[in-house]
Amino acid sequence: MSLVWREPPVVTWRKMKADYEVRLRAVLTKMLDDLSTEILAWMIGYAPWTNRTYAARLSLFATTMIEADVLTLAFGHGVPYGIYLETMGAGEWAIVLPAVDRFSLELMARLQKLGFRVERGISTKGRRRHASAGISSTRYTASFTPAIEHENRIGRLSG
Repeated sequence: MSLVWREPPVVTWRKMKADYEVRLRAVLTKMLDDLSTEILAWMIGYAPWTNRTYAARLSLFATTMIEADVLTLAFGHGVPYGIYLETMGAGEWAIVLPAVDRFSLELMARLQKLGFRVERGISTKGRRRHASAGISSTRYTASFTPAIEHENRIGRLSG
C-alpha cells in the first residue's frame, strides 16, 4: 500500500496555516472585546472625580480596533477636558492610566494562557488628538504585540 497525496503537502500546509491565522485572530479579537468591556465597566465605576454633568463618565470608552495585522485595545476619554482629568493634581482624577496599570498584567496573563510568549511591558503611545464625529477628544492607546514562537518545520521543509 502506498501513500497518495490528493494535493501537494505544501498546499495542505498553506491551507492549515491560513485557517489557523483566521481562528487565532477571532480568538484574540474576542478576548480583547471581553477585556475592553471589563475595562470600561471598571473605569466608569472607579472614576475618582465628582460628577456634575456626567459627560466625562459617560464618554469613557474602551474598544478593540483592528488595523491590518494589528489588534489594538484602546481606551480613554471622549470629552475635550479628559486630558485635564488625567493630568491635573498629579493625576489625582486620572482613570485611564490607572486602568492601564490594572489591566496590563491581566492582558498578559490571558495571552500566556493562549500560548503566547509575552514580553514584559507595554507600549503606550501617549496622548493624541483625534476627531470623532466632529468632536475633539483625547485618546490613550495601549498596543500589545506579543512575540509568538513559531516552530514552522513543515514550512521550512516544504519551502
